[in-house]
Amino acid sequence: MNRRDFLLRLISAAALPPALAATPDGLARALGAQQRTRIVYSGPDTATHYQLLRHMRASGLSVRGYELVGNRPRVPRGFNGEWGHGLFLAAVRNSRFSDIRVSEVMGDGATIGSTEPYGAVLGVTRDVQITGLHVAGARRNGISFVGAERVTVSGFSIRDVRGAPRGPAAGIDFEPDPGTPGNRDLVVRDGTISDCHNFGIICDGTDTRGVLIERVTVRAARTGWSLWLTFPGGRNVVRDCTIHGPCVHLRNVHFERCRFVRDPAHDHFKGHVASKYDNVTFTGCTFEG
Repeated sequence: MNRRDFLLRLISAAALPPALAATPDGLARALGAQQRTRIVYSGPDTATHYQLLRHMRASGLSVRGYELVGNRPRVPRGFNGEWGHGLFLAAVRNSRFSDIRVSEVMGDGATIGSTEPYGAVLGVTRDVQITGLHVAGARRNGISFVGAERVTVSGFSIRDVRGAPRGPAAGIDFEPDPGTPGNRDLVVRDGTISDCHNFGIICDGTDTRGVLIERVTVRAARTGWSLWLTFPGGRNVVRDCTIHGPCVHLRNVHFERCRFVRDPAHDHFKGHVASKYDNVTFTGCTFEG
């Protein structure tokens, strides 16, 4: 018996209301089960775009329990496509996502933004909570914020981001495209970021303001940087974080009670924080190594 037939029999046996039985999430809650739906990419390995779990122009969603598996190990070396994503949100409002595991995707583990896959602007993603997002293997970024407002990501982990020839290869990238809504009032808390080829967390001056990064441990890859935070304005705070590896290009950011640890393995930079920064303050921080 295949999985679809099995679910249909369970629905019939439980006599669930159609609105509840329409989704695996609803079925799992009704039966008291803990299950995770597995989606594996099976298309061409040279496809430039795919989204394993996509929601666009939607509101009031409650999505839980997915395992999303991409094709990164099979992508030809040097292939320029980098838009094969795990979780993909565009113009999603007032929704919750939890327990989502992403591995080996060709692009981003999660894209949270305002545009459809081929670029048409749909509107900002707003008032969304994402908990338990775990990315283990991505080619472009762990999480990309590309037009989001009042979005919180908590209880997350990101590791092993590398492979896109032109991509940022970052754990978290704040990168709204020109002509799209910017990022506003974002919270990233209670997580870990490690082994991302270029950056742990980056904002390279794009329209992102009002960011709180809290209780996050960042470990830069040997060749990379922990933080590259060039915010164009607004109040941006990094609080109670542990930062292993160098921080550069800091602008418009306040650090509170952060621990900066210099690792001798980062031989491309000998300090904790680059000496050139703009409107950056440190309160109750420690610098080790």
